Amino acid sequence: MDGSGLVEQLRSDAAAAADALTVHLSAPQPSPRAASRSAPKQIATIALHAQITRSAPREEALQAAARSLGVRLNITAGGLKKATSEARAILQFGLGSGSLAPATGESSDQLLHRIDEAVRAVNLRQVSRDRAQALAGVRGGRPTAQRQQVAAAVQKLLDRATAGHADAEAELSAIRALILAPPARRADRP
Repeated sequence: MDGSGLVEQLRSDAAAAADALTVHLSAPQPSPRAASRSAPKQIATIALHAQITRSAPREEALQAAARSLGVRLNITAGGLKKATSEARAILQFGLGSGSLAPATGESSDQLLHRIDEAVRAVNLRQVSRDRAQALAGVRGGRPTAQRQQVAAAVQKLLDRATAGHADAEAELSAIRALILAPPARRADRP
């Protein structure tokens, strides 16, 4: 199957899994809190289901699950990005590997319910701490900008400004104003 075919199949599977998960969540639950699942846990559940049933790469499964649930849950773009990041953390740091392989004769719905139970047991706060510790406190796993990167970006702005680009000149003026501005005093702060 080519790359675009896999993506379409993942989208279709994610939509079907989201429907099945919605039905599962609307069934009577032992307690009122058990019926609620956070968006990250729902995304993680559907992504892991796609990974297991379709051997989909984690990132593609996460993106398909996020798109599918984003519409259903009416989440803003920023909220969906954060939920996807938290779902990624659940998959990377919250679940033991190999424990959710499909059992012999197990249907896709049964596997989805078993994955849902495993994800529900994950403590998202602890997973976030584990991720931060594993990534040495770097927020979201992204490295901070190094001085060389900043210097290269400013040099690129200087080159563009020299070439006559007005937007680069305006950006350099704004940076210059920030650098030359006096530091705020405590009395000036709200």
